[in-house]
Amino acid sequence: QDDPSKDPVSYKKLRKNWKRFWEDLKPIVEFVKVVNGVVNWEQWSFSLACFLIYMYAVWKGVLIPLFLLLCLIGLAHSYLKSSGIMAQFSSENQNTDSSSNAQPSEQSPQSTGARGYLELVTLVAQQVQNKSGEIGDTLEKTYNLLLWHHPSATKRIFMMILGAFLVSCVLPEATTFRVFGLFIGYKLFIERSVYRRFPKVKRKYDSMAKIWEELPTNAEVEVREVLQVQQSQNSSSNPETASDFYSMTAVGSSDHEFCERFNLDMDDRPLDAWKHGRRCVLIDRDRPLSNMVAPGRIFLTRHYIGFERLSKSNNEDRFIITLSEISAIKKAKPFARLPGSGMALEIVTQHNEKPVVFGAFLNRHEVFSELMAAGQREQLSWAQEVTEQN
Repeated sequence: QDDPSKDPVSYKKLRKNWKRFWEDLKPIVEFVKVVNGVVNWEQWSFSLACFLIYMYAVWKGVLIPLFLLLCLIGLAHSYLKSSGIMAQFSSENQNTDSSSNAQPSEQSPQSTGARGYLELVTLVAQQVQNKSGEIGDTLEKTYNLLLWHHPSATKRIFMMILGAFLVSCVLPEATTFRVFGLFIGYKLFIERSVYRRFPKVKRKYDSMAKIWEELPTNAEVEVREVLQVQQSQNSSSNPETASDFYSMTAVGSSDHEFCERFNLDMDDRPLDAWKHGRRCVLIDRDRPLSNMVAPGRIFLTRHYIGFERLSKSNNEDRFIITLSEISAIKKAKPFARLPGSGMALEIVTQHNEKPVVFGAFLNRHEVFSELMAAGQREQLSWAQEVTEQN
């Protein structure tokens, strides 16, 4: 028997199958467009009606009967249309479907001969390349999520599923179905619409989108494994400068925002242990007591120390200190008259005689040790001198 997969490439057959594919896909595309239009509130009255009907059906426990009723209505509509009954009550032109093709004219090459064949092959190859790449990225991110290649994201999903499981064990089945149905309705009709209309709100509060963006593909996982091997080799050859906190995972949306705020390259995004910074206060001893401290967070990258005030109203509320320009880092008191050893750090730079003072650390010794480790890794003199003194 002839194997159809071994048929030679034919321009006519390729063009025919390509046209069939898009024609068969058109109803699905149209259905997806309608659903997106409803959840995106393109027509407020229709979307509001659908939202209220959905919520009412979930609350009363009749969502499945409503779904089956819609299926029956759809089949009945198809029957009336195929039997010609609807044509008697409608002035629609039956040829509009064939004239309004889903694909633009440039995607349906009409040329004949070698040129038309080349255009069609190029079009098909481009579509397959782009779509297969998108599908491949989606599948790889899903697999890597399930395989704990992004532990923080997988842990969060695990805790969400665990919470849903415990809720389903405690609440009755009807109540559980109602709660999850209302939650899905809120996510689809309310939250999705707000995030679509306000991208800044989405970037700030949509945690699931951030998790999905940070999930690695297989290529990124391989690169990370290579970097980990290199770091382990460097750590074994230089045990004095080895540090577990000195690691950087895949680039996330928070890293992009940080580098934009501080005007840094992506190579100087915060270290993993410093993603959210360390709470502290910036102390200016020359100012009056009422305006002497500024609460904020301190960040550590490969080459910089950054500080950002909690207000973050303008660029003056943040600054960076280059590690190579530091003369010394030492523990100190925020004010000389205070008893004890204090909870502040003084950073002296080469171009400024006045030290930068940070205080009110929750764990000053840990912050100081990590700053020293960063300087030792870069083989800076101020970090080596402290090591020799200790």
